[in-house]
Amino acid sequence: MLSHVQDPGLHIAFDAWHKSETEPLDGEEYLDISGITRTQAGRYECKASNDVASPDVKYVNVIVNYAPFIKDTKSSDPQVGRMGVLQCEASAIPKPEFEWYRDDKRCV
Repeated sequence: MLSHVQDPGLHIAFDAWHKSETEPLDGEEYLDISGITRTQAGRYECKASNDVASPDVKYVNVIVNYAPFIKDTKSSDPQVGRMGVLQCEASAIPKPEFEWYRDDKRCV
């Protein structure tokens, strides 16, 4: 069993051995990623192989949920009497919801 993975492109392979020539042995393998980070999200590959034929390969997409992080804020710096636009850009999974406040009062 693997404990910590740094590379999302890691290939995992395992071999199934037989108790006898007529009795198949099922095998399973786990990949444990301790303290997973959002940079470890992505496509992983599991490859099962033995010396009988080409390996069987399956893929799993890992999505790592993380709290919102505000990347940037902007103001349109309007003139008096014109429309002002404020922009807030954030990154998160799932997609963040936004709320605006001024002097502890929510802007509607």
